[in-house]
Amino acid sequence: MAGKEAVVILLDVGPSMCSGETVPLESAIKAVNMLIQQKILFKPKDYISLVLFGTKETRNDLQDEGYENIFVVTDLGVPDLNSVRFLDEFTPDPGPSSDFVDAIIVAMDMLIEKQKQGVIKPAFQKRIFLVTNGGDEVVDEALDKTLAQFQKMNTKLNIIGIDFDEYEQDLDGSDTDGTDDELISEFSVEESSK
Repeated sequence: MAGKEAVVILLDVGPSMCSGETVPLESAIKAVNMLIQQKILFKPKDYISLVLFGTKETRNDLQDEGYENIFVVTDLGVPDLNSVRFLDEFTPDPGPSSDFVDAIIVAMDMLIEKQKQGVIKPAFQKRIFLVTNGGDEVVDEALDKTLAQFQKMNTKLNIIGIDFDEYEQDLDGSDTDGTDDELISEFSVEESSK
């Protein structure tokens, strides 16, 4: 039997997720709801947290340090239907462009603090799910430090790309527009090579 897992789900609700011919956020919410429901049904003793980024509101433990537009919906705990209900009733009201690196830092801090508090044990598998279309600009100044923290905490990053095919031209290095998709590609390569 596999050990317990601590999972932080980062859901991008920024402007690029809420616009376009097909609204990427709708697909993202379906994917996140399925992930949470699977945890409730098959891994009810795992811990899970839902965090939105690209929001107008800010509520997280690092907000006084400048990590804004990141909203912790549910703190790390056993999965329940509160997150599913929240997402079912969620009405998008995007804030400024969303920065997935800041959201990852907030998620890593949550895992570190919960481990220090004894809520999650060091033996827990730790994962962060990043659900985004990579359509907003990002500041990558903390990327190296963030990657080092992943290795130190033995944390895995799973990226669920929503409508990434729209950005395929950017990912091959041509016609780049400075959005998250380039950095996500770089981050994925860096993380998988460790």
